[in-house]
Amino acid sequence: MKMGSSNDKEAVKAQYASSKGLDTRINFHNKYSTNKMGFSHWLTSNYEIKEGMKVLELGTGTGDMWKGKDDLISKCDKLVLSDFSEGMLDTAKKNVGERTNIEYRQIDVQNIPFEDRSFDVVIANMMLYHVPDIDKAVSEIGRVLKSDGVFYSATYGEHNFNDIIAEWFGLAGENYAPNHLFTLQNGSDILGKEFADIEVRRYEDSLHVTDLEDLADYLQSLKALHSIGTMKRDDIIKLLLPHAEGGAIDLQKEYGTFIARLQLRRTHRGCETEKDMEIKTKRLTLRPVRIGDEEEIHEYAGDKDLTMMFWLPNETFEETCDFVKRNAADWESPNQTDFEFVIVYNGKIIGGCDADLSHSEDRSYATLGWIINKQYRNMGFASEAGSALLDFAFENLNVEKVYAQCDTLNTASYNVMKKIGMTCVNDTGTRTYPKTGKTSGEYTCMITKEEWRDMNKR
Repeated sequence: MKMGSSNDKEAVKAQYASSKGLDTRINFHNKYSTNKMGFSHWLTSNYEIKEGMKVLELGTGTGDMWKGKDDLISKCDKLVLSDFSEGMLDTAKKNVGERTNIEYRQIDVQNIPFEDRSFDVVIANMMLYHVPDIDKAVSEIGRVLKSDGVFYSATYGEHNFNDIIAEWFGLAGENYAPNHLFTLQNGSDILGKEFADIEVRRYEDSLHVTDLEDLADYLQSLKALHSIGTMKRDDIIKLLLPHAEGGAIDLQKEYGTFIARLQLRRTHRGCETEKDMEIKTKRLTLRPVRIGDEEEIHEYAGDKDLTMMFWLPNETFEETCDFVKRNAADWESPNQTDFEFVIVYNGKIIGGCDADLSHSEDRSYATLGWIINKQYRNMGFASEAGSALLDFAFENLNVEKVYAQCDTLNTASYNVMKKIGMTCVNDTGTRTYPKTGKTSGEYTCMITKEEWRDMNKR
């Protein structure tokens, strides 16, 4: 007899074909949980849903969470309640009702039928561990979520009462296979492939079961997940009786929710504030530009030999000071669009680079740029910094694509783009330099998040 939750598509489909089993489990927890706030009420108390938001729930189930939440529903400009099971959706419609701002959809989380950046909030509670391809599901959720949106995903932990039940029923080794595909312990690693800011909140609770028949019914409701569910009710009760004290059984629970955001982390690698962050490579440190950098930056920004940098050279030291002041202030802004770094080697600033979101209204792509002091060129520093900047754009800014452009005569910069994995997508562009009015040819290179991930797997 094997005990363990399933992410097998047909098994999950069979279990959730109707709401009967799920209703049994929900009612059981509502009746015997020691925390009388209730898990669903606790979950919604964590939701930050504001007026006019578009919300998508995946795995709605019976819709029980939305019962009595008229104030929350009314805030939504659009609320899509979806489930893999038609039977569940039918029950949800009965429980929540038809409203002008509610849409019911049958959806597979691995293939969400909505455009990119469609929702302010996405919710997927107690269901990701059933999905055959969790990474694909998380990627889809990130795709349909707006760049400043929030994803809520409740799950259980790896120290729940299942282990105790398994021991009581003599299940061990190969006969006990708990579903730990998405738990409070490993969920951050899974979500971290798509989300930049991940928080775990835990719900303190336990079970005090005073009617063993209800516990037997609960276990029987797990037919697709636990072989115990195939046992006769009386046989289950016989195995439970020795563990009852005063006619009751106490069981530990471990539940909680992840709150994940796509937006840039406001801290990085242990730094208290983003302006203090550092990106380390083998030889270099990339850190935000700050007041006091002016002289070392002007060594390359004021170089009169620069002919293929869009806004350079700076004619005066004051221009460089203005640049530093402006970009240092940007790092203090919650609406920052240009992330300007200095490149430090052996304690000296030898160049600069930036990831710019200002050309992307939905912040779905970034444009990279870099410059190296001529005394430090031809040493691989631009490629090393560019690769780190690419990681920053995809990991921290969570963009879908990254672009870079250069003069067609600037073969060194073009080679850097190719070396860090970018591909030329336009070799017929033109550019006009604002300081000289000169027009020249322009290369545009690009790399997608998927290509970047594939490159990093090699």
